[in-house]
Amino acid sequence: MVDGARLEVLYRKLRRALEDSKNEPGAADFYYGEMQMRRHSGRDGRGFAERALVWTYWLVADYGLRAWRAIATLAMLVALVAVAVKYAGFPGKPVPYIDALLYSLGSPFLINAKTTAVPDTITRWGEVFRIILRIAVPLLLGLAGLAIRNRLKR
Repeated sequence: MVDGARLEVLYRKLRRALEDSKNEPGAADFYYGEMQMRRHSGRDGRGFAERALVWTYWLVADYGLRAWRAIATLAMLVALVAVAVKYAGFPGKPVPYIDALLYSLGSPFLINAKTTAVPDTITRWGEVFRIILRIAVPLLLGLAGLAIRNRLKR
């Protein structure tokens, strides 16, 4: 029986050969197989951090091959952060969800989407949520863009 680490190496060699012959669709299939073997190979000397990173890359963007996954993750993240902003982002009583959603959508792009229901000041948790969005939104948009680019290259 062949273990995951050996299959990963075989997939990588096949992928490189197809990339050298300009066969992008075939190379993408072998890239997916290579990354799956990398994710599934258990105790092969890789640390927890690397396995967690590969697993997250698969979960969020399907190894950069599926744009819809990155966009869906982005939509879920913004919706969840809007709920958090509604209850913990502003001092005082919770703001309406639609106002929290507008605030969350505008935060990564430095758009001031304040309405009358949104206070001028935010809490420390509100700052944390804004920082999370300012890091995650460009990252997820970049992953979606790369997936679209790779799809158009084929």
